[in-house]
Amino acid sequence: MPVSFSPGEQSLNCLSPEKRSFIFLIMLLHLFFFWLQGAVIWADASSYINISDALLTSQRGVGIITGEPLWWHNYVPLGLPLLWNALTLLPIKLIWPCLAVGQHAIAASALVYCTRCFYSTWPSRWFAVAAVALCLIPFYQSMHNALLTESLSSSFLLISLGTSVAAINSRNMSARASVLFCICIFFATQLRSTVAVFCLGIACATLIRQGRLLSGNLAAFSLVFIFGILLFPSIRALDGGEFIWPRLGPSKLWAGLYANPNPSPELTETFRSYQLPPSISAERLLKQGASFGDVTTVMRFWIDAGASNTEAIGKIEDMGRALIADGYRPRLNSIGYGLSSSGFNFYLLALPADYEIFRGFNGRKLFAHERNHYLYLSWVRPNVGAFDSQIAEFFEKDGKSEFHRLFAASMKPYFRSQPTYLHFIMGLVAYIPLDLFFLLSLAASAVLLRKDVLLGSIFLGIPLINIYITGSSLFADVRYSYALLGTFLFSIATCVVLLPLHPTPVLLQISAIVKRNFSFAKKGVELRKSNSD
Repeated sequence: MPVSFSPGEQSLNCLSPEKRSFIFLIMLLHLFFFWLQGAVIWADASSYINISDALLTSQRGVGIITGEPLWWHNYVPLGLPLLWNALTLLPIKLIWPCLAVGQHAIAASALVYCTRCFYSTWPSRWFAVAAVALCLIPFYQSMHNALLTESLSSSFLLISLGTSVAAINSRNMSARASVLFCICIFFATQLRSTVAVFCLGIACATLIRQGRLLSGNLAAFSLVFIFGILLFPSIRALDGGEFIWPRLGPSKLWAGLYANPNPSPELTETFRSYQLPPSISAERLLKQGASFGDVTTVMRFWIDAGASNTEAIGKIEDMGRALIADGYRPRLNSIGYGLSSSGFNFYLLALPADYEIFRGFNGRKLFAHERNHYLYLSWVRPNVGAFDSQIAEFFEKDGKSEFHRLFAASMKPYFRSQPTYLHFIMGLVAYIPLDLFFLLSLAASAVLLRKDVLLGSIFLGIPLINIYITGSSLFADVRYSYALLGTFLFSIATCVVLLPLHPTPVLLQISAIVKRNFSFAKKGVELRKSNSD
């Protein structure tokens, strides 16, 4: 079992998390990046605004009950669309400052809370170092300046992690911890369901540690998770639409065609059986891939022919699954996408030059693409022209709603170009690859398994689950690794702190955990029997 370290080594540490100077430093770093980076945008904000627009306008049927936003983004929860609806009530000049200040404030508070929880369990300056290092990563800071789910969802993950660590030496789940877990799980379901899975897993690991797995808390956490996941689908069904479990829909086919650039001849007959529109043949899809417009055309063709939204989404997902089941290469590619979406891209450099891991991309080309995307999101290679082109394409184009144009007007005054004197410093920090954090975290988690198997399982399970979910979704995007940044750094810091502890065999730890939870269940059964007698 882990033990607390003596605080004597901290007497000379001015970065002790219990001091106000630490809080001030974290706030100062967030304030600096808020001012420095200004507004940051990415095209995905348009998808959230589509739903936001449908929630408030007379066009509720288009986007909530049927139409492209439903088909493509039925898995998007209510959190960010509702947040944007609230922000639109503000004067235009205050929208972005309120968004960014709010996200920075929540992120700083979550980071301070998490750091203090670790420090209260094992007093060591390394947790403060991890927190400060996180604040110096431009990628971490830039997302607080954007209308995306990454900032808030990562904050709830840090709160869950800190709450679990704070309960390590407790035999019972406190009411405060239970409430915090429920809050984090629910709000994570409304922002990013993958992070909600992490939060639920951390809460369950805490119950397992305390020997309380089969308790009312497990039921409460599970119900909160299920309620959060089903909230928007239920509202959609009550509003006159179909109940559609959150799923990828058309994205499965679109991404599947990229994941399988060399499909087998047998797939042609399979695709022909789906009765595609005359303008889109099975041969063309399999040979050239498909644009978003092509996949939307297929969906609309089926809907117009009488299929329900659920049937059309199911059929197009079946086509995507057929692509992934077509040999071993698409399956290997999907694992690679999960690695890329978890911050590890170095494997791409080891692929043969003629291996097409993504339609039109070999390993080195995809590596360069992911790297440039990371630098863009980190505000290391920004320029106002690049932001303006995103605005013009996704928010000001003909046919875009008033909400999209309002978003553009609220963000454009706050675009900032990077000052020349910061090029070297920002580049130096950002060019430290995420792959390094990923590998160090895996190594740290492996060491922690022998120190504290549950803590090691949490730190190891989060990236592994992320690899599985994003790989199954066929998404290769470094942005999906954002929520993992904090867990990477805290796992490394925890490993350094617990390294002097004598290791305990993993099987021995697991045996003790099973006995602890089984004995609790046994006592419950015996108590019920005695009451019935």
